[in-house]
Order: sequence, then structure tokens, then C-alpha cells
Amino acid sequence: MIVAYEWILALHVTGAFLFLGGGVLAAIVSLLARNQSKPSEIAALLGIARIAVPLVGLGALLTLAFGLCLATRGHEFRLSAPWVIAAIILWVAAMAAGGIGGKADKETRLLAERLASEGDQPSSELDARLRDTRNLVLSWGSGVLVIVILALMVWKPGQ
Repeated sequence: MIVAYEWILALHVTGAFLFLGGGVLAAIVSLLARNQSKPSEIAALLGIARIAVPLVGLGALLTLAFGLCLATRGHEFRLSAPWVIAAIILWVAAMAAGGIGGKADKETRLLAERLASEGDQPSSELDARLRDTRNLVLSWGSGVLVIVILALMVWKPGQ
């Protein structure tokens, strides 16, 4: 029985690494893209962010599925623990914010690709999309929520 628990925990932690690692990759290329002026360079960088999408998705799925499995087994904590409930709520919020922000990032990448094929000249519209406050708050807010979830997982307040 303990072996099964250790495997579930290992898969949950693997999911957390994928979830956080994918988010970090997306954040890095997003920051790098903001410092470029040529649409082709922006499109290339934002294209790298597409690698992050399946990492985040798989990591999110693994963390939730195996986290719930751990909580229902009740070895160290229960599903009803306040920090577990908070983590689940934050997970949903992070996924929603990241999904909305990711959709806007995809639209920005598609614009950059179109502009690159039409002469590759700097564009105020593209620059404005890269610096859109709403999208930045959603994307970076999602990342902050994931870090808060990680903190809850490590410290298990009230446990």
C-alpha cells in the first residue's frame, strides 16, 4: 500500500514540475518577445510558448488527479483540509486566467506571423498587444496563483 502512495506522490510532484516549468517557459519567451520589434522575431519567440501549452496542461491534469487521489487516501491530509480546498480553488482560477491569457497570446502570435509575412516591419498594434495590461495581469496572475498553490502544498498550513 505504501508503494502505491509513493507512486501517486511522485506523479503528483512530476505534474507540479511540468505545470510550473511550462509556466516559466511561457513567461520567459513572453518577456523576451516584448523586447523585440520585428514581427518575425516576436512570432518565433511566441511560437516557443506553444511548447509550454502541453506541459502546463499535462502538469495541471497530473497535479489535480493525483493530488485528489492523495487527499482521498488520507495518509497525511484530507480532502476537507482548508489548505486543500484553497489549492483546488486557486487551481481552477489559475487555469481560467491562464487559458484566457493564453488565447490572447495566441492571437498576438498569429498577428506577428501575419505581419512578418507582410514585410516584417514594426507595428504599434503588435506592440500594444504585447503590452496589454489585461492580458499581462491574467497571464502573470495565473503564474502567481500557481506559486501560491505550490506554497500551500509545501507548508500545508493548519496541518
